[in-house]
Amino acid sequence: MAESAEQAGVDRISVMDHVWQVGHLGPPELAHKLDVLREHCAAEDRDYAEIEKTGSTSASGENIGQIIEHLHELAELGIQVAHGTVMGTGSLRPLDLMAEHVIPVASTF
Repeated sequence: MAESAEQAGVDRISVMDHVWQVGHLGPPELAHKLDVLREHCAAEDRDYAEIEKTGSTSASGENIGQIIEHLHELAELGIQVAHGTVMGTGSLRPLDLMAEHVIPVASTF
């Protein structure tokens, strides 16, 4: 929403929204988008903390460490929920790896 808000003018973000979702962005870009959202909230006298910030990620069974690192970065920036795609689910192995290794660690962030 912050990206489209920057393109259309920040004042067009609805202050009624309670969820903000961002796509696949690196930490510098994501930090900037969150700053835009904070500024908009301040201008609208809206509590930034009331808005659930969500992000996106993708995973496979081969990049467990990278997934955990990315989710940790998202959490450090203030992203509260991550939605993702698990690739290679022709077998259950990637889902098993997520359940065994990623979810237990990410739930502590």
